[in-house]
Amino acid sequence: MFGSKTTAGKDMAADTGYVPFSVKFITPTYWTYVDLSDNNDGTVRISCNIRTVTGRYEGGDEPVYIHDRHMIDLRNPGQRVIFDDGFTVQGDFTIKLLGYGFTDNERIMELIDKSGNVLALIYREGWFMKGSVMAGNAEADDDMLGVKVKYLEVQCTSASSSLTYSIHSGAMPALGDGEEYLIQLRRVGEVCEVRTVTRNIEAMITAQNA
Repeated sequence: MFGSKTTAGKDMAADTGYVPFSVKFITPTYWTYVDLSDNNDGTVRISCNIRTVTGRYEGGDEPVYIHDRHMIDLRNPGQRVIFDDGFTVQGDFTIKLLGYGFTDNERIMELIDKSGNVLALIYREGWFMKGSVMAGNAEADDDMLGVKVKYLEVQCTSASSSLTYSIHSGAMPALGDGEEYLIQLRRVGEVCEVRTVTRNIEAMITAQNA
């Protein structure tokens, strides 16, 4: 049970009384890559909750791989990897992306499902006033323009283009030597969230190979 009491002014009070509520804790179930079960008829059922989504490269020449083939170089105009099957933009999801060397105003990721709904992740660089929410305590890069900030914009557009939802991340941290960005894009209900942290490239490769 939970109750609250609010007092406003000298002789005014509001009391909600006791309001019942309940809490339910759910432990998510994680399958292994492949789950086997005996059907008791001489057969075995094989189940898997993981779907592999394979991308295809576009950009003319053969793709260039870097960092011992753990990353693909898409910095030249027209180069991209397309994933257009095996997923939907609708519903809740979490996407994680590793990369660096992005170009201003470039769409670094775009999801288009079979219904034509589009979710785009765009890299931006913009000027903000020193001391603003985006610039924080960073020193001004230009006396007139202020602080140059790197950030990400998320655009969600319906198939009919009648509805566009746009948000942006906070300022992206500066990269050190041998570092890359780990970008997490998450959708829960109708709300999207994007955040960025830095990671050491070699450490991430070691973790992926473990």
